[in-house]
Amino acid sequence: MNELRKITQEDWERPAPSMAFLKQVLSTQKLNEGEFLGISRERMLGFALTACTRQPDLLKCTPVSILQSLQESVRVGLDPSGTLGQAYLIPYGKKATLIIGYQGFIQLIYRSGVVKKIYAEAVFEGEHFEVFGGTEQRIIHNIDIDGDRNDEKKLRGCYAVAVLMTGETLYVWMNKKQLDVIRNRSQSSKSSSSPWHTDPIEMYKKTPIRRIRKYLPMDSKQQELVMAAEVIDNADYEVVGSESGNGQKRRATPENLEALGALGKEVQPEPTATATATCPTCHGNPVDAAGNHCPDCA
Repeated sequence: MNELRKITQEDWERPAPSMAFLKQVLSTQKLNEGEFLGISRERMLGFALTACTRQPDLLKCTPVSILQSLQESVRVGLDPSGTLGQAYLIPYGKKATLIIGYQGFIQLIYRSGVVKKIYAEAVFEGEHFEVFGGTEQRIIHNIDIDGDRNDEKKLRGCYAVAVLMTGETLYVWMNKKQLDVIRNRSQSSKSSSSPWHTDPIEMYKKTPIRRIRKYLPMDSKQQELVMAAEVIDNADYEVVGSESGNGQKRRATPENLEALGALGKEVQPEPTATATATCPTCHGNPVDAAGNHCPDCA
């Protein structure tokens, strides 16, 4: 009997008993190759196994949810293993979900070609820090290079700086209270496996990077990948895997699992109605499922 036919529909819907079996299940499914990083099918499988090694609880997740997350990361050309901080596969109950990291958004903005330089920095207690508005906007930050720059309890806030190709410099500052509003809306932050727990400062720095993106002079083509990554990331701020409520549901259905045993079939999320209105604050991102604000401006 063909080896591929030993994988059944039920195998996709229940956690894999071992890493080897997960690899076998994922190997029966064709993965779209990354267009921008030249990510091959074999490399994507390697990303999945590395992520499971870093986060063993991923083996408690259904293979179909892991595959969906892999396909999402391929679509934006990011490494989902978590080793580079570009993206993370996070277990949330029996569902794996993809979280875009600080380095992921940095890479996507660089690829747009509209910035010479972009970065974010964390500000801690005891550091001299000034923000000037008005007609001569600037930031002064004397970094304590000998201090503990991973101490979340001493974090005052984060800022992002972008230097455009024209030479103009933009910045966004967010204090700790503003950052925590975003963190508290994250579903994955409740999991000990979340980068909000393993790499909290990097995740805090991601927040002003997402916000400054709205002020960058990108055309529709340039912002296509960044917007795709934001759509993926926004799912973390809604109900993941819920059977009720207004959150986005990306669970498997019998209809999209029928042909999983055949190569070349993609697993598609369950179709759901999504809001089309834009955020009344930034006028950039779509509003959340409740119809209020986007996650960045909540």
